Amino acid sequence: MNTYQVIDEKNWERTMHCMVFRESVEPAFCVTFEADITNFRRKVKEQDISFTLAFVYAVCKCANEIEAFRYRFLDDLLPWSPNLPANCRKPGKEEVK
Repeated sequence: MNTYQVIDEKNWERTMHCMVFRESVEPAFCVTFEADITNFRRKVKEQDISFTLAFVYAVCKCANEIEAFRYRFLDDLLPWSPNLPANCRKPGKEEVK
């Protein structure tokens, strides 16, 4: 289950990074490096699974280990918005009983 936490961008240590990506149409971060995947390739072949799917899975799993890569911009979502995950939502005036 996803859990969201609102970040105070003014006092956040990554504010500058946020400002760079905030206005991007599709925020992304790219890296290029050489990696020895000999053992990975052998294991995939032994298990007779798709190299492409296994590689995409491995890369996504590694990226998900980096906390900063898990952040998302949820623009235009008010605290009572039905589009906001339920665990972050506060009842709006029409929902208060």
